[in-house]
Amino acid sequence: MKKIKENINTNLKSIYKNAFDKNGNFKNFKQQLKDFYNHQTYKGEKLLVQLNNSGLEYANITNVPLEITEHAIKSHNIPINIIENLPQELKDSVLALDSISRPELNARIIILNKTNIDGSPYIVAIHQKRNSNNYCINKVSSIYEKNNIQNFINQTILKGGKIYKNEKTNSWLLFNKLQLLKENNQLLVEQLNK
Repeated sequence: MKKIKENINTNLKSIYKNAFDKNGNFKNFKQQLKDFYNHQTYKGEKLLVQLNNSGLEYANITNVPLEITEHAIKSHNIPINIIENLPQELKDSVLALDSISRPELNARIIILNKTNIDGSPYIVAIHQKRNSNNYCINKVSSIYEKNNIQNFINQTILKGGKIYKNEKTNSWLLFNKLQLLKENNQLLVEQLNK
């Protein structure tokens, strides 16, 4: 078992060179981002958000490393504090949903417990079990603000997507006064109780 773990770490270190220091220790994501913004990484290099699915077990996310690309970091003008604290933001997330737009990727949409100035939550799209240089990883494909989250949840349920809850879900729903369509209300309760 130890030999397998050593091979996995060697593979990760060769794929994600900036994610490990010169002694081979994993650098936290905030440090990787600092290097990225100081142009100490190569253009197009991928960063490792975390080495496992920590905080995302409730969403049935595969327990493999989570990467993010330069494109996902820069594409939606997300505040730096959301990006640099992404591992903690994922742990503090309030709800997850199946992606109905990308079911072939076994993707999940993670709703963070952070909102923009207009009260729209930030969401993170994660594609599961992707291949990165013959290594199985999860990938943050995008982070963005989601307007009309109520409709987004309703549409996910109506199209057969699953809702994944954690200990924060019910209070988050109450706090945000989500008023679901009457015909969807029973569906939401059934989905949340699964």
